[in-house]
Amino acid sequence: MTNTLPTDSVSTSKPELQRDMSLNTLKTNEQQLREEIEALRRETQELTEKDEELKHDIEKIHEKITTAED
Repeated sequence: MTNTLPTDSVSTSKPELQRDMSLNTLKTNEQQLREEIEALRRETQELTEKDEELKHDIEKIHEKITTAED
């Protein structure tokens, strides 16, 4: 009885496994980047809204100063 190991399938499956792991890593990284981009978009939107509020407040203050000086 001879013990034969399927060396061909092992050697071909190892690169496939590495490729699959690499693809999974890329997909995971891509998902993380998408989440980070979305978080940055939300933060940008929040900052834009705060900026507009501050500009509006500054305009009100300038109007009060101008009115007080007259």
